[in-house]
Amino acid sequence: MKRRAEEELKNRVKLLEEHELLLSKTRNENEKLERDMLSKQIEKKKFNKQ
Repeated sequence: MKRRAEEELKNRVKLLEEHELLLSKTRNENEKLERDMLSKQIEKKKFNKQ
């Protein structure tokens, strides 16, 4: 019984770690997209001023 509970706990921890990794990757991708969009907006403003 105790062993089964330990296994279940290990599985939950593993799933949480995988989920956290996916969230981190998604956050990094979103930040990159945001930076790219801001860069394009800045370039567009520079171009329009010329």
